[in-house]
Amino acid sequence: MDWGLILGIGLIIAITITILFSYKVMKKKNEFVYYSEDAEKWKANVDIHLEKQYDAITSLLGVLNAHGDRELKFSKEVTLARGKNQTVFAKSAGIDMAMQKINQVYYATPRISSDPMYRSLMGDIKKEAENVAVAKKRYMSAASSYNKRISMAPYSYFAQRWGHEKKELFSTQTEKIYDTKEIFK
Repeated sequence: MDWGLILGIGLIIAITITILFSYKVMKKKNEFVYYSEDAEKWKANVDIHLEKQYDAITSLLGVLNAHGDRELKFSKEVTLARGKNQTVFAKSAGIDMAMQKINQVYYATPRISSDPMYRSLMGDIKKEAENVAVAKKRYMSAASSYNKRISMAPYSYFAQRWGHEKKELFSTQTEKIYDTKEIFK
């Protein structure tokens, strides 16, 4: 038996396995980056549509104030939803809260629905609400895929070392407020 030959073959096998494993690990790293960027793209898309929806809600506040005898107490909360350093999740929650309040005002003052400006702005808000819902679904799908990938063994060890952390998900309970058809007439 030639120990040098056996040692050489063993070394070649070890190097080959190391290279193949390194290749697979780097491929996973690229996969993590891809799914992370995909989720971030959809989160940015949610943010864009929330901003458009926010603008329409802000305009709607003027219309509601013109039809109401009282000051709309939630207008401050709507403004806070757009505050500096707000996450897309905080903006979403603020806008969802504003829509609940607008819904309450609508039912308290039904004559508002005949105002053409109200109808136009509610159409814009509905369109953006639908765009937000689509972007949220796509973000949730991408973020869930990413979260699943970075938590699978043995790659979870590498994901943690590379600084990949789980993505935050949107709360799905607030989507119900947009199911009301009457407010979007």
